This record gives sequence, C-alpha cells and structure tokens, in this order.
Amino acid sequence: MNTVDILKEIINLSGLSANEISSKTGIQKSRFSQWVSESRIPKLDILHKIAKDLGYSINMNITKNGEKELKLTYDENDNLFLYNDDHFFLNGSLPHIKKRLEGGFLLDIKKNKTTIFTSNNNNLHDFINSELSIENYVEGNLNTGSRKFAKFFGSRILFNQKEYLSFINMLEIFKGHYFKKLEEFKEFYGIVGFERIDNQSSYFLICYIPEFEWNLIKSLSRYYDLDSPNNDFFKFNHIEHSPNIMIYNPENSLTAENTFSVEFKKLKQEGSLIHIGWRLEIDNGRNVEYIKKGTFLNAKQTKDFIIQKLIPKAKDMFNEGKFNNKKSIFNFFD
Repeated sequence: MNTVDILKEIINLSGLSANEISSKTGIQKSRFSQWVSESRIPKLDILHKIAKDLGYSINMNITKNGEKELKLTYDENDNLFLYNDDHFFLNGSLPHIKKRLEGGFLLDIKKNKTTIFTSNNNNLHDFINSELSIENYVEGNLNTGSRKFAKFFGSRILFNQKEYLSFINMLEIFKGHYFKKLEEFKEFYGIVGFERIDNQSSYFLICYIPEFEWNLIKSLSRYYDLDSPNNDFFKFNHIEHSPNIMIYNPENSLTAENTFSVEFKKLKQEGSLIHIGWRLEIDNGRNVEYIKKGTFLNAKQTKDFIIQKLIPKAKDMFNEGKFNNKKSIFNFFD
C-alpha cells in the first residue's frame, strides 16, 4: 500500500467533503486532486499531518525480513488495521470502546489486488477465539510439493512457500493487535473475567445472588421508587414484575447530566440462585463519557455496587422492619 492508497483510505473513511478536509488540514483542494489522481505523490510527513488533522494516526514499521508494513489506526473515530507486504494486503477492524466489542463484520485479504478471503461476523469470531496456532487453524500441513494450501473462512488457496509464510505472519500480527485492543476494551467496560451470555447477546453474567437477596433488592427498588417520598438513598425506576433494576442519584432526575446510573437484570434462576446480568451498551461513545465521569457504572463496578452497597442496605432495612409488607419480599413472579 503506497501513500496515495492510504490518503484515499483516510479521505473515504473520514466522511468529510473536499471543502471540509481542506479547511481542517489547511491544504488546498487542488493539491488533494493532484494526489488522488496520482499526478503527484504525497510525502509521508505530509500524510502524517493530514491523518493527525483528521484525528487519525499512521504507524510505519519494518518487519523482520525488511519488507515495509503500513498500519493505519483510527484512534478517536475507529480502529482500522491495514497491513501490506510484497504478497498480501489485509484490511480489518479492531475492537473500539466507542464502536464495538468485536472487530466488525469484515476482514478482507487481497492478493494481487484481488480478494482471496473475506469474513462474516461468525467466522471472524471463530478465528479470533480459536486456541489453535495460526498454522494449524489454516490447515497449512496440507502441502503439495513446495506449495502449501491455506484454508481460511471456507476457502482454500494454494501458496508458494514465501507466500505461505507471509500469510501466516500477517495473520499473527493482525491477531496480536486485535487482542491488544480487545483487552483495552474489556478493561474499560469492566468485563474482564465475566462470561458473555452468547455471541449475539449484549449481556454479561456478572454474579449470582440468592433469591432472597434478589427479592430484597426488588423491595428496595419499590421503597426508593422515583415516585416515592423517600430520598435518603439512590432512586429506582421501579417496575413491578420486571427483571430490570434501574438506579439513579437522589436528585430524582432522569435528565441531569450528573445523574448516577446503575443498570442490571435478572437473567434467569437456577434453583435458589439468581443470575445477574450487565448490559454492554456502546451507544456511539455516549456511555464512554458517562463511565469516564463516573456517572454510569461498568460491569465490575456494578457487581461491586450490588454486593457492597445494595444488598447490605436492603438487609439493614429488612431487619429494621422497613419492608413490612410480606408481599414485597416473597411474592415476585418475575
């Protein structure tokens, strides 16, 4: 991938008009036209400036065999991984705290400008989460003389030895960067160590609590409902028979910018244990800002809040006789 290709990629993915790009970078539109038409070639330092002005960054590395490898990472708006060497070009998305948990639906691999492998979300998930080595995953042991087959995303391509080694190296680099961004994502949302309900679900299982403690929390929710006069604790949006718990700050305001918000859900019950889930809602980065401000709790913080704050408070109130209606404890059918 040369500098013109990268410039075109930046322009396309920025979504900006020619006037907007010219305004943000201070470079005349005519100069961009010359670069895009390849009548002139932008220098790498100019490319770095354009990328920075548009909120992106370019990293240039040298691989072990001396071939050039260009990667473009979109810091604020997206995380896009681009790889290029003498044999292949790879275009793939990485996890991003403002966009997605997984790296998008597309991983596109080209050879001689022709796509040879492309993914959907399911087979990309399978590849990322496979515990096999890259070589075993692509079944590279199927060889024909000095050439090797690589099976990937349902297709099988025959490579010479150099191509095959380059292909394996490329996938290892991509997967390494993918996991780096994935760990950053999990750490930020506090989902490290928590099990996702399934590949399609936005809920993570964060803890188990006894049924009695769940019913105490529901009673607490009713006692401190938004419509109740009780204001000495966090306020709840109580909905009878709902599996959802929604908590706000004592200001009794759903719209206040500093509203403290906790949300979790009863996923299911097994015996006397209630499975509690936390919902990952990326929402184009809005919740990112709330989590940074501490006005919305991530998964780990939510679990800690339940165990350290809600349950002790509910037990104290129960022992004090605040929940004097037995129905509030024992007759929930949710």
